[in-house]
Amino acid sequence: MVGGEHSISRVTAVAWGRQMAIEQEAIWLRPRVIQMRALLRRVKDTRVEAVLRELIADAEARLESLDQQARDRRTPCPSP
Repeated sequence: MVGGEHSISRVTAVAWGRQMAIEQEAIWLRPRVIQMRALLRRVKDTRVEAVLRELIADAEARLESLDQQARDRRTPCPSP
């Protein structure tokens, strides 16, 4: 970005945008995992339970990945 004293570089703007996208996905996904866990308690059909457990596992893995990406982006690079 070109400009005055408070401008940021394009690289910084893109990184900030990616960080926001990661955070938005995590914000959306967390309540869905909670809802699926609550639903799992009421499921009577074993096939539905198996699929729901698989969905929960996939969603939790994605949340872990998003959390790791967010931590990596927040961690400053070491100086040489």
